[in-house]
Amino acid sequence: MLEFKNVSVSLGADSLSSPFSLIVESGETVCLRGNHGSGKTRILSAVLGLSPLAEGFITLDGELITLGSAPYFRSMMAYIPQNLPGDNITLTEICHDLGLKIDNLKDVDAASKDKKFRMLSADKRQELLLQVALKMNRRILLIDNIRYSPANALLLKRIAEKGTEIIYTCVENQFEYNKVINL
Repeated sequence: MLEFKNVSVSLGADSLSSPFSLIVESGETVCLRGNHGSGKTRILSAVLGLSPLAEGFITLDGELITLGSAPYFRSMMAYIPQNLPGDNITLTEICHDLGLKIDNLKDVDAASKDKKFRMLSADKRQELLLQVALKMNRRILLIDNIRYSPANALLLKRIAEKGTEIIYTCVENQFEYNKVINL
């Protein structure tokens, strides 16, 4: 169970995001909704233990996520960033780096497996990364700036049905969710 208690992040210039408290349980989907610059990405970064909170705390099963404990907790998480640091990579290479067998991704068409990500649409890239997240079977899935598509909606549902706690960010939500936090 992931818990946020009076959490807010710095937005710069002595400004903080709106504080919120939240408990995310197995199989729940949470939408962090807000405009650009509202702190959505920083909150995901704080869950990963990569960025400090301005106020409050985050725990996983009652244990505080800190800079020191974060590497352990990250092993339980999958993260799909808004933008990949490099788009000159293929899905086959990503799976290899994660220790996953590309053959286990049966729902992925053969042409997409070895195509450079820069050659794919943003929607297709995110769909492929959700396929990987489904196979990784982590307790927590964090998605920065989710893109709506029927394929992504189905994948989110399948991931949640496995008991994964899902938190995604968006400006306008079109997915089904259990809880929403407006920032």
